[in-house]
Order: sequence, then structure tokens, then C-alpha cells
Amino acid sequence: MKRAWKAVLGAALLGLNCSGRLAAQAPKVKLPYGTTLEPLQIGQRKIALEGAAAVAFLFVANLADEESQCTSKFFGGPGRLCTLRELVTGIKAGSGVIGLSRDPAQDRNYRYQLLLIGEDCLILARPRRAGLPEFAFIGNPKFNGDFYYIPAGRDLQHAEKVDGRGYSGAGFKR
Repeated sequence: MKRAWKAVLGAALLGLNCSGRLAAQAPKVKLPYGTTLEPLQIGQRKIALEGAAAVAFLFVANLADEESQCTSKFFGGPGRLCTLRELVTGIKAGSGVIGLSRDPAQDRNYRYQLLLIGEDCLILARPRRAGLPEFAFIGNPKFNGDFYYIPAGRDLQHAEKVDGRGYSGAGFKR
């Protein structure tokens, strides 16, 4: 009995070790080709995002955009908010497929959360390491909720409302 238990434990540890190595070797998520972000406007300041922070903000913005499309039957959505799993796998709509072209779980620098609260949602991009900002979207995506920038990351108490944002290109949307 002890040998069987040790074999199972050894296999589990080997699996964790291999999956950890595979995750470390996963390709880095970058901005999609042809997509550029405009600097965030926060009060009188403009903040240019680069690298991992630009990817995280684009994921949050694209999730909010896709949620807006999900809530609209006029634009072919199901008429309700969609789960993160649905947006990753894609939802068939009258105008094509609503969803993301890339799974945010592949991002080694951020963890993404999508919480549905009645007709509102909370979308978070939480940094996995110090030194990266956090991003949030709060509200009803149908009526343009609010985006927030948290410079120190992991501290929503110090969130700064984003007054202006934008991007060109397809982003992570299908």
C-alpha cells in the first residue's frame, strides 16, 4: 500500500514539475500585430503603457468590449453577460463569433478575473509580480462602465479612474 501511495505522489510531483516547466516555456503574450494603444488619460496626466502592462490593459478593454456585445441581442449577442470561459471558447452570434483570439490565462505576467454581478461586471488584471500596475473595469459594459489604473498593483484603494483610453487594430478580439 505504501509503495502505491509513493508512486502516485511521485507521479503527481513529476506532473507538477513538468507543468511548471511548460508554463515557464510558454510563449510570451504580446500585443497582436497591428494593434497600438493610446496613452491612458488620467486627469491631466498621460500614461503610456508598454510590454506586459499594455497587454493587460488591452485584455481588460477587450473583455469589456466583448461583454458589451454579449449583452446586445441587436448585435447578435445572447442578451446577457458572458462568462470568461465563454469568451475564451467563443460564442456564436449573428455577426460571427463573440470572443477573444487569445486566452488570457496564457499571460505569465497577470491573472485575469471576470465577476458577473447582476447586469454589471468587474474585470481585473492582477499582476503576478511586483512592479506592474493593476487594471480594472467596473460597471455595466452596455453603458460604458469605468476603467481604473492602480499604479502599485494589488491595492484597489489607490485606483485612479481612467478618463481617456483607446487603441487601434483588432486587439485580442475575434
